[in-house]
Formats: sequence, C-alpha cells, structure tokens
Amino acid sequence: MRLVTTQVKHGVVAVLDGEFTIHCLEELKDSFFGLLNCTNITLDLSQVTEYDGSALQMLAILMAECTRMQRSLSFTPVHTRMFNSMKMLGFDVPVIHAQEDRDESIQS
Repeated sequence: MRLVTTQVKHGVVAVLDGEFTIHCLEELKDSFFGLLNCTNITLDLSQVTEYDGSALQMLAILMAECTRMQRSLSFTPVHTRMFNSMKMLGFDVPVIHAQEDRDESIQS
C-alpha cells in the first residue's frame, strides 16, 4: 500500500494504491494524519485493490478529525462496493464519483 500525495492549488490530493487492510495501517497512519495539515483534502481510493473494516475505521477517524479541525474531505473516485460500505456505515462525506468496479476482484 502506498499513499502518494500531490499539492494542488486548492489543497492536497492523496492517492491510495494497493491493499488497504489492517496489515498496512501502521505504516499509513502517520501519512494519513499528515494530511490534516491541509485545509482541503481529496482522497483518491480508485487504486485500492482490497479493504477491510479496519480501513473503513481509519477513514472514519480521518473524517472525524477533519470535522473537528474544520478541514474539507472528499473521496474521488470510489469503487461501488466501497461506496456502499461507506454509506452503510453512515459516512457523510461528499463522494465526487462512485465508479463501477472495473475489476470484480476488489475484496471487501
């Protein structure tokens, strides 16, 4: 799992690439919380190949911290399965585009 960030005019775009599971959260947590230094954060989850409940919990923590710190957080694009999982868990974050799963192998 990699988190690649790019500074843009309105904030930062961070692209998650690969598995997003409990096995990689320890190495990602500092990078995730580092995103909070920006006021506008876009998290691109389109390259996530697998995710689990721990990954969704990390997203919930990031979302809560963004709310607490008055940061803007959006996800783009999100695989349909992940979007549905996030919606079921009550995520109230604008999702710019819920794309159809291009690869049926995405694991949840």
